[in-house]
Amino acid sequence: AGSIWDCSLVLAKYLARHGELLVRGKRVIELGAGQGVVGISCFLAGAAKVTLTDVAAALPSLEANLRLNGAHPPNGAAVLDWLHPDVSHLEPAQVIVAADVVWVENLAAPFVQALKRVCEASAAAMGAAE
Repeated sequence: AGSIWDCSLVLAKYLARHGELLVRGKRVIELGAGQGVVGISCFLAGAAKVTLTDVAAALPSLEANLRLNGAHPPNGAAVLDWLHPDVSHLEPAQVIVAADVVWVENLAAPFVQALKRVCEASAAAMGAAE
């Protein structure tokens, strides 16, 4: 969680150019946020709310990086451990982002399950709101 990988920078640059169309006014969750580069880029592009998720050890750094970039509540960081993907504490998202999050093969399946749970919870909440 202490590194910034190239894919995060590429996606952040893309969001800087196209974020207004993709995230402005929307609730965004970043999975495996690391240092939060992609999620913070969504905040800077006008997202209504950004939640950066990662393991508990990454949260102090994520929260500090949010503050350094002018993001205050309701923006924030939350624990999402892919090995035990409880998403009940996360608000539904309209946009889910992730960049360069699977660096070892044994994390691929847990990442997919966590992504599936976030998508399902968000879709269920959106359907209930209609």
